[in-house]
Amino acid sequence: MNTTVDPTVFLTAKQEAYSKSPEVLAQWANLEDLYNKKLWHQLTLAVLKFVQNPNLQKEDDLRDLYHKFIQSFETKINPVQLMEIMEIITSHLTDQEESLILLQSFDEKVKNNLEAKTLCKILQAQLIMNKDADKPGQLDDVEKLIDEIELLVNDIEGVTSIHSRFYLVASTLYRKQAKLSLYYRTALRYLGCVDLNDLSARDQVQHAFLIGLAALLADSVYNIGELLAHPILDSLQETPNAWLVELLRAFNAGDIEKFELMRPQWSGMNDIKANENKLSQKIALLCLMELAFKKIPGSHQLTFAEISEAAKLPLIEVEFLIIKALALGLVKGHIDQVDESFNVSWVQPRVLSKHQLRGMGNRLEAWKVEVSSMENSLHDLAKDFLNH
Repeated sequence: MNTTVDPTVFLTAKQEAYSKSPEVLAQWANLEDLYNKKLWHQLTLAVLKFVQNPNLQKEDDLRDLYHKFIQSFETKINPVQLMEIMEIITSHLTDQEESLILLQSFDEKVKNNLEAKTLCKILQAQLIMNKDADKPGQLDDVEKLIDEIELLVNDIEGVTSIHSRFYLVASTLYRKQAKLSLYYRTALRYLGCVDLNDLSARDQVQHAFLIGLAALLADSVYNIGELLAHPILDSLQETPNAWLVELLRAFNAGDIEKFELMRPQWSGMNDIKANENKLSQKIALLCLMELAFKKIPGSHQLTFAEISEAAKLPLIEVEFLIIKALALGLVKGHIDQVDESFNVSWVQPRVLSKHQLRGMGNRLEAWKVEVSSMENSLHDLAKDFLNH
């Protein structure tokens, strides 16, 4: 490929080629004018606008635009904006190997700008993941790149568009690898970095459905309050999967009766139906957590019979449920096998729903009354003691 063409000669040739298209001709002429005046910032913005125009996104034009024009002044361009331009150019090259090699050539060029360096790596990860996705080891290569990118992202101050790009590509990788716990946490971070208004209605529905499903099926996810509080779930209203939000609420509350009542809805989804036993165990654990959470202050004992009734489990299986909850770090306490009870000392913190917050407020009020009553009793006893 000829990379020694004079940029002005290249631009003149393009203007002649588009002489019958006034709008496109004007844009090529504008690029030449800004280049000749060495207005690099304005030229950068003009190029970025140029490559975003669907009418100008022809593969050959974009390839030549870089090799015969942008390359001549790329050292004068803001590195992040340069990578944004290259993102569009490489996305329109049909040869993905060519795109990857071109992106990799920027590793050295933008190495001194943290955000540009990170974005360059993110674009490479996206491309590798989409290129020969079924090839053995392909996703492993992406995962290594994701680990490298994460270290860079952690050094970027604040929350930027680079963060959202990283969490999107990382969550996509984890979903493809069926690492649901990692997917859930990373996808939630992605949603925390973006404005939902910037996502299409279709994308919102897709994100809501996938993260909701992951919240149910992920082995180590027992706190879904943050997801339930996120407006992304509103996008599922008026869709065939609106029931998923109600199922998530049932799990968050450990509501086994609701889970069973909703069987007609969730049993029609293969992923959930295939994991029915695992989901039954999970909601039983959440039921135990909810029981422990609801205990009024000063009364932390749960009887096996109480747990058995709430979790819809045979009495003989209750101790195993408690042991599993202890092993997972969901609760702390000790089992009294003689009294057949569980004395709770701690419950894993969770993001609470409004209903749960009201319940906590009621328990605090009850505790306040109890403390006040104890204070009055001590005051009366002190009087009697002092009088004697």
